[in-house]
Amino acid sequence: MKVTILCPGVIDTAIAKKTQMRGETKTHQTQTIDYYQKHGATPDKVAMDLLSDVRKGKLFSLTPRMQVGIGWFVYRFSPGLAIRLMRAEVDKILGIR
Repeated sequence: MKVTILCPGVIDTAIAKKTQMRGETKTHQTQTIDYYQKHGATPDKVAMDLLSDVRKGKLFSLTPRMQVGIGWFVYRFSPGLAIRLMRAEVDKILGIR
């Protein structure tokens, strides 16, 4: 038996719209929805990438590849640096700092 681990990035689903945000995070919901729409992969794209990787017997399915692959690579070599970069990206998306 083989296993393929799905490592998804941003996927343009209704999760940002349907999540009930409160307090400070509520003000960021519109920004989050816009980000998902602009940068998220479609669920169909994620499914096609995953099926392709399963057929090839890959251990990891990174999708969308350009979005997830770089972060995954950095995290493998320097988890601390990867976390700082991810935090900076989230802050940039939400207009914090």
